[in-house]
Amino acid sequence: MKLHLEGTASNRDGFGSILRVTANGRTTLHLCRASTTFLMQSDPRVHIGLGSATQADRVEIRWPSGVMQTLEQVAADQILRVKEPAHRP
Repeated sequence: MKLHLEGTASNRDGFGSILRVTANGRTTLHLCRASTTFLMQSDPRVHIGLGSATQADRVEIRWPSGVMQTLEQVAADQILRVKEPAHRP
C-alpha cells in the first residue's frame, strides 16, 4: 500500500507527517519525509508493507499542523491519495 499525502494547512506533500499503521495485530510507525539531494528526487509517497495482510485495520496520520486523521479498513495493493482534513480549532 502506498499513501500519497496532500497537505492543506501543512506543506503540500505532507512531509513531516507521522503514520501509525495497524494490520494483523501489529503496529508500525512511518515518517513521510523528503528524500532529495542535488539533481535527484525520490518518490514522495509513503510505502507501507503489510506482509500477508490484505488490509490495514487502521491508519492514523498526524499531520505537521497537528491535525489527526484516521482511516479504517484500508485495502492493500493500492495507491491511496489522502488529503489533509480542514483544521478544526
